[in-house]
Amino acid sequence: MKFDLKAFIQKKEYIDKNEPVVIALSGGVDSMVLFNILYSLNCNIVIAHVNHNKREASFNEYEELKEMAIQKNIVFEGITFDELEGNFQEVSRNERYKFFASVAKKHKARKVFLAHHADDQLETILMRLIRGSSFSGYAGIPKERVDRNIIISRPLIDVKKSDIIDYATKHNIVYYEDESNQEDYYTRNRYRNNIIPLLQKENKKFNEHIEQFVDYVGSANQVLNRLRDDFLKENCFYSTVSITPFNTLEKAIQIKVIKYLVNTVTNNTVEMKYDQYNTIIDFC
Repeated sequence: MKFDLKAFIQKKEYIDKNEPVVIALSGGVDSMVLFNILYSLNCNIVIAHVNHNKREASFNEYEELKEMAIQKNIVFEGITFDELEGNFQEVSRNERYKFFASVAKKHKARKVFLAHHADDQLETILMRLIRGSSFSGYAGIPKERVDRNIIISRPLIDVKKSDIIDYATKHNIVYYEDESNQEDYYTRNRYRNNIIPLLQKENKKFNEHIEQFVDYVGSANQVLNRLRDDFLKENCFYSTVSITPFNTLEKAIQIKVIKYLVNTVTNNTVEMKYDQYNTIIDFC
C-alpha cells in the first residue's frame, strides 16, 4: 500500500484550522507538497517566501509564487536578501527565521511550518557528527521548537524524500528545481551527493540506524534538560549559580547549565565549543 502523506499529516494533528498558519514556501518540491496538503485541508495559510538572490531564476520564481497566491486568494509575504556578509549559510538562516517570526507576528499566527524531511535530518546528523556539536545538536532537527515565541513546526521531518516526490508526481504539483543542489560547493550538497550514497551502499539499513540514533539521543537529551531545569530551579539566581552544588553535577548536566547561562546573558548570540565547556568546568 502506498504511503498516504496527507493522512499522515492529519493524524499528527499539527494543524488548527481556526487560526492562521505561516508556511515557508521556497518553491522547491518539499515546501510545495506541504503547501498543497495544507491548502487541501482548508487551512488559513500565509505564505512566507525568501528570495536569497543567488540565482537569476529566483526573481521569476518570486513573482510566480506571488501570482499563485493571488489566484488562490492567499496572503503572500516576500523578502529579497541583498548581499549578506559573513558565512552565507549561517547568516541567511538567521535572517530567514527573523523574517518568518515577523510574518507570524504580523498575522497573529502561532506556528510557522517548514518542509524539512527525513533526508534533511540524516544529512544534518552526519554533518554535526563530523563538525562537532552539542548534545542537543546530536539530537537532530526537532519536530517542533519555540523561536521568538513562535512555534517552528516540521510536519514532514519523519517523511522520506522519495515519498514527497511520489506525492508531487501523483498530484501533478508544479515546483522549481534549484540547480545549485547538484553542485558540491556547499557542504550539505557534498554529503547528499557523495558521502551518504556511499554509506547507504555500505549498509542498507544506514538510514534506519541514524533514525535510531536520533531517537536515543533525543530521549536522553530530554532527561538531561529535565535534570538541568531541576538544578536551575533550586540554584540559579540572576543568571548565576553557586560553585559548590554545580561541582556535584555530572559533566553532561554541567555543560547544559553553562549553555543555558551563556544563552541567557548573550541572548543566544554566542556558540561555545566543547573544549571551552571543559575549560570552564576545570576552572570551577
